[in-house]
Amino acid sequence: MLWIIKQLIKLCKRQDVLNLVVADRFRCITQEDILRTNHKGNFTFLGQELSDEQKSRLIAEATKFKESFLWRILKKDIHYQAGLKSLEKAKSMYDLVAGKETIFLLDTIQTKLDSLEKMSHPRR
Repeated sequence: MLWIIKQLIKLCKRQDVLNLVVADRFRCITQEDILRTNHKGNFTFLGQELSDEQKSRLIAEATKFKESFLWRILKKDIHYQAGLKSLEKAKSMYDLVAGKETIFLLDTIQTKLDSLEKMSHPRR
């Protein structure tokens, strides 16, 4: 286990260097490119503030998707595939990392859906 941790640390340092080297060549995503909420509850995406209609539509779509049968199926399948990749079929530490990253991505999507759904239920 210690070997895996040491390898991950080496990989992370290499990745930092790689990121610096290639950042100039590839368009990196910035905070302006993602959905954000300011202190007033307004949404911005790609640097533009969303209209009330766009915000309402986004919240409704997120809520509907989160409650959908499709999302339940996808979550289970992604979890299964990540476990398979990182535990049963792992041939290297990269497979372990890939499985963990997949779970992290799934959690990120779930967290975003949860936060958008909460916006449909204003605090009283």
